[in-house]
Amino acid sequence: MPILPSGLRFTFGLRPFGNLLEKVRAESRSGGPLLSMLELLQIRAPDDLRRYVRILWIVPEVADMRTPPEFAHHLKKLPPGWCIVDSGGTFDCLPECLSAKDRHALSRLWSFLSDRPAMTRILNIVHAHHTRMSQSAFDHYRLVASWFPRTHQSSDGSPVEGADSKNPDTPPP
Repeated sequence: MPILPSGLRFTFGLRPFGNLLEKVRAESRSGGPLLSMLELLQIRAPDDLRRYVRILWIVPEVADMRTPPEFAHHLKKLPPGWCIVDSGGTFDCLPECLSAKDRHALSRLWSFLSDRPAMTRILNIVHAHHTRMSQSAFDHYRLVASWFPRTHQSSDGSPVEGADSKNPDTPPP
C-alpha cells in the first residue's frame, strides 16, 4: 500500500479514462456528435492523462463504509479490514486536503508513472483511434482526425509508436 508523507494510504485507478472510452464507443455506434472522440484525440502525451487517473484512499473498513463496486478489483491487493474510497481528485486536480509534502510526493509519483510502459499502452489506444478515424470511409471522421496531430508523445517528447488497429481493447470509431 503506497503511503503519502502525511500517512494517508492511497492507490489510483483509470476509471475516468475507461468512462471516456465508453462514451467514444457509444458515440461511434449512434452516429451522433463526436464530442468524446474530440476529448480523446486531445490526449497526446502522458501529462494529458493526469485528469483521467483518479486518486483513491485506502482506509480501515467500518460498518457503514465499504468499497464501492467500481473499485472492487482493487480489493484483492488489500489486506482484510481495508476498503477503497474515492478521494474526489485526480493527478490533475489533487484533493484539497493534501499537504504540500503529499502534493510533492504525488507529483514525483506522476513523473515516475509517465515513463512506464502502461502509459505508452494507454497512449497507443488513443493513437489507434486516431489512425482508424483518419482511414475511415466516413468523410466527417477523416476531417475530425485531420484536426489533430498524427503522433503522440511520451513524457520525454519522443513519438509513441502506433498501436495495432486490431487491438481488442480499442473499439472501432
